[in-house]
Amino acid sequence: MKENNKNTKKFLKYVCKNNKKKIFISAIFVILVTVFDLYLPLLLKKIIDKGIMEKDINILLRFVVIYFLIQLISILIEFILNYIYSLMRNSVAIKIRLKILKHISDLSGNYYTNKKTGNVLSIIQSDIDAIERLDAELVFSLVKDFFTAIAALYFMIRLQLDLFLLVVVLQLLLFLLQRIFTKKIHANISKIRKEYGEITNVVQEYVLNIMSVVISKSRKFFISDYIK
Repeated sequence: MKENNKNTKKFLKYVCKNNKKKIFISAIFVILVTVFDLYLPLLLKKIIDKGIMEKDINILLRFVVIYFLIQLISILIEFILNYIYSLMRNSVAIKIRLKILKHISDLSGNYYTNKKTGNVLSIIQSDIDAIERLDAELVFSLVKDFFTAIAALYFMIRLQLDLFLLVVVLQLLLFLLQRIFTKKIHANISKIRKEYGEITNVVQEYVLNIMSVVISKSRKFFISDYIK
């Protein structure tokens, strides 16, 4: 567990080090989007209370225009954020793959004798794809959702306390269920990764040896050995 936390911190530091400007710009945009998301429900309340209930067409039109402008700006910012996230994600993935390739090119022949090539390919492909999802987008999304949840809880407590307590109990149950399913999913992913490496080994051995098999006219024996 401690080793996993250490590796996660190391990875996050690596992401921050290589994307300082992008993270700074993303942080500003995330703050704006969070403020907009918190303000829009209040603005909608004003539209209903002051515009519709009081039947004031001028106030209604003004608030509706402001509402749609904020919504449009929020959508535009989300689009820009997704673009920045994709740049950071691809940049980090490419750099990590290059570092891995450079590292394995310096390893001794003894390493490759004891390590199956399929497992190495699985690390370069599947594991890096999984790492790509642990980027700045996840951190910013958590921060945004946290502040949004705090605001929602505040309004819920003021409106109806018993409903708030019910939501808290349901959230705790969902959290426990999520932990159970996460452990099962992690175990299945590890199993799939192992099987993927074994299949890759078989495919690679088949491709590398097919020419010599055809030439030696041992095709029938070879295929029966690898394809069952």
